[in-house]
Amino acid sequence: MYIWNIKALKKELAANTLTEAQVFSYFLVMLTLDTLMFQLAPLFPSTGETNVWDYVGYAGSVAFTVGGALLAYRMNGGGGGRGFLARYFPLMLVLNVRFLVFLFPFLVVAMAAMYYFSAALFGAGAADADFAALSMYVVLLSWAWFLVFYYRLAVHLRDVARSP
Repeated sequence: MYIWNIKALKKELAANTLTEAQVFSYFLVMLTLDTLMFQLAPLFPSTGETNVWDYVGYAGSVAFTVGGALLAYRMNGGGGGRGFLARYFPLMLVLNVRFLVFLFPFLVVAMAAMYYFSAALFGAGAADADFAALSMYVVLLSWAWFLVFYYRLAVHLRDVARSP
């Protein structure tokens, strides 16, 4: 199982050498990762009220996920392609690992900055007023993240589909 080496994975996918058990392993790891992430959210309850950006962010996330999967399917050849799911889940796992490795340091720095400097920069009473702006920035950054992620997934699927 490849966790980081996407070039080697793409070679194996192009040669169609992954067994059903290997593909299932990628699927199972992705399913586990998704479940862990979704189940983690309720452990950090929000103190703020739901605002319009929460709904916009939710709708955008669903749209980008469905649109990204459709784009990936199309780049694999659409209805004339082959082995979409056997390619999709392994590539999805490796890309998730790569993206998460770069996301965590960014989040640590951002959270530390927000924690240490928010009261000094905005004052104690400004937290509620700035929450809506922060929500908007989080939504816009997550959309950029989705766009880059699914673009890279589509590129990798296209590369595998076009391999001889």
